[in-house]
Amino acid sequence: MVADNDAPHSAAFRISGDFRQHHHRHISADDRTLTVRNLAQQQCRRARLRAPGSYLPAGGARGGVAPYSGTQEAAVDL
Repeated sequence: MVADNDAPHSAAFRISGDFRQHHHRHISADDRTLTVRNLAQQQCRRARLRAPGSYLPAGGARGGVAPYSGTQEAAVDL
């Protein structure tokens, strides 16, 4: 998450990124899939990604919909 979040309603913004070893010159669906697959791996490290990128992960506030009833929190709770 962004360290200093002064957005209205304290939205849970994330930092965009891409996997460094893309297959295409322009971002393709395959490249985005590669990014998501690498982010899902437990051994994924910051050095394998570049930011800013085309993939913007969604996230919810801690505690889900109980403290903040937003759409992102509902999606994470589901």
